[in-house]
Amino acid sequence: MRFTPDNLEDWWTFCSTGRSKQCSMLLIAASTFILYSLWEARNNERFNNTKPNVNLVIRRAFNIMIRPARAPNIVEVLWHPPSLGWIKCNCDGAYNHNGLPATCWGLFRDHRGNFLLAFANSVPWRSSFLAEFGVVVRAMEVAIERGWHSLG
Repeated sequence: MRFTPDNLEDWWTFCSTGRSKQCSMLLIAASTFILYSLWEARNNERFNNTKPNVNLVIRRAFNIMIRPARAPNIVEVLWHPPSLGWIKCNCDGAYNHNGLPATCWGLFRDHRGNFLLAFANSVPWRSSFLAEFGVVVRAMEVAIERGWHSLG
């Protein structure tokens, strides 16, 4: 069906023909909300002497931001090496609730910042907490296997 906006009946037919019930309901609800917002803007123009902007009216109706939000403060974070004789491990674990396994990774460096070892694994844990906790345990296991006892 081809839409020609001659009248509201054509629009309702367009919204409800050849679509799932949920999609039709969404189109009709959105259309109704837009019409209400335009009617309200027209009344504000007529009775409150305001000049509406149709694009702005529709954007506000759906809470669409006109200007993007301010960027968060960006703070520089510097890596600091561990004390002499120590090894530092930076690690992270992540899970995104999509049914895939969690992942974890770790990176070991000495007191000069020299790369020693890295690991990355898929793990069977099914929560962010377990991924974060598990990667710390895995990092300790790797350090013990390597004989690194001064781990920071």
